[in-house]
Amino acid sequence: MSLPRNDSSQTHALRHVNKWCEAQIAVIMPDPHENLRFTIPGNVFMSDSLMLQISALYPGGTWTNILSRDLLKLVPGLKGWKYREEYLTPLCIFLIDITDQVSIDWLAAQAAAQAAKKMKEDIEAKGPSPFLTLPSDIRIRIHDIIASSMHPRSGGLDRGCIQTYWNGEMDGGQDLLMVSFAQVNKQLRV
Repeated sequence: MSLPRNDSSQTHALRHVNKWCEAQIAVIMPDPHENLRFTIPGNVFMSDSLMLQISALYPGGTWTNILSRDLLKLVPGLKGWKYREEYLTPLCIFLIDITDQVSIDWLAAQAAAQAAKKMKEDIEAKGPSPFLTLPSDIRIRIHDIIASSMHPRSGGLDRGCIQTYWNGEMDGGQDLLMVSFAQVNKQLRV
């Protein structure tokens, strides 16, 4: 079974199921090195393929009730699951509980994608930055003023530059990096 698309409700369901599996395995196998804060992965509790099959049950609709036997019919791989006897009923309860959250997460992701698309369209509709429409000699002067205010002039260079010194372990030399015109243009973009 392949991974779900990034913008699907199955992706959000998979994330919730994985978190639940991590919480369950943390109870079963407490970390002997608690000070290391090592999280035991959820696929120790349930295989990735089972989590994918369970997340595929979220096509965007809502569940009102699911029984253990229904879940075993929908995901036959659960019959061989190591923790089936003890955790199948809590899994069913969890799947019912996260239905609304999966829908909310999916709707929020859709809204964020629409907002990003609209913002991109708005930027493209505005056209190029007003700074780019200025004559090149004025742009260069603006660049020089901003670069000199950001970084002092050094050496015999006309424009400001960032001085990055070596850590003293190598010949005590220095490396000069020029402030890029693209960086200044991005800062001036309206």
